[in-house]
Amino acid sequence: HWSTPLHFVDVRDDMIDGGCPCTRSVGDDGDMRLLMNDDNDGDDDQSCTIHSSCWFVYDRDCAEDFCAVGGIANYTSRLVDNFHPSSAGGDLHDPMLRGSRQSSSEGEMWSGWPAKEALMFLTHFIGDIHQPLHASRGSDRGGNSIHVHFDGLTKDGRSYDARTGRIQKKGEWNLHSVWDDGLIDLAIQSMYSSSQLEFQKSVIVLVEEAETSGLIDTWLLCTDGISKHCPALWAEESFEDALKWAYSDEEGSEVLDGAVLSEDYFETRLHVVRRRLAAAGVRLGAVLDNALGQAKHASDSNPKLAEILTSLQKPMMLLS
Repeated sequence: HWSTPLHFVDVRDDMIDGGCPCTRSVGDDGDMRLLMNDDNDGDDDQSCTIHSSCWFVYDRDCAEDFCAVGGIANYTSRLVDNFHPSSAGGDLHDPMLRGSRQSSSEGEMWSGWPAKEALMFLTHFIGDIHQPLHASRGSDRGGNSIHVHFDGLTKDGRSYDARTGRIQKKGEWNLHSVWDDGLIDLAIQSMYSSSQLEFQKSVIVLVEEAETSGLIDTWLLCTDGISKHCPALWAEESFEDALKWAYSDEEGSEVLDGAVLSEDYFETRLHVVRRRLAAAGVRLGAVLDNALGQAKHASDSNPKLAEILTSLQKPMMLLS
């Protein structure tokens, strides 16, 4: 489990006076900042106040580069360094990224493995950093220490501790696993006729709507995976979503250990899950375009939607 810390960004709320609870009461000392809802399809009343120091701070929260932000920068750089296309038009179909066994006088060896390994880690880490509870409070281990009641799934509702991998008893959930799997699984079951493909299509529709509205331009403002600046911004987005939507219930109260997550919690949080998945896919496509030399320059116009969606799908093909 050497890579476990690379899947998370733990904001050291234990080093912040008062921690980082999300409440609706504004401090008298003015040392607070307001997190307002900025989603057109969300709950207009979902806002809260947090301590002004509740930010992701790289030097404090990513010691020795060992967090998801550092992991993205590291493996983007490794992908660039180790991807040597087999042809002038090398892209994500290139055999170099698939890895293959080759026999030589020195025995069997893997060709292209460093590039494929970098692609696998990079794809995973970009997905992780867009899940709000993968970039959240270190004091509760990203919600893994907050046990909750989450009902509605007809399939075996077993969840797990994302830090230890320990499978929990049937019907037991922690807040992190609800956001990793539970909200998506319940949506697939209750809204998409138990079809994962239909749920995926709904996320692609969200990407198309983002292109029409211009939201996609905001997602693509910062897509340099090698620079820690862009992944740090993505982590900060997730941290704010964690405070506004994951750690707070639909009444604006803190979700505490033993809390019951209601149907309203599910219905008012699903749009956040879908939005973060869409943003992650778009940014992954852009990072890979840049890293593999398919984008000309950062100053060029944004990639066409078809190219973004194609880039989004290809990594999944490679890792299947």
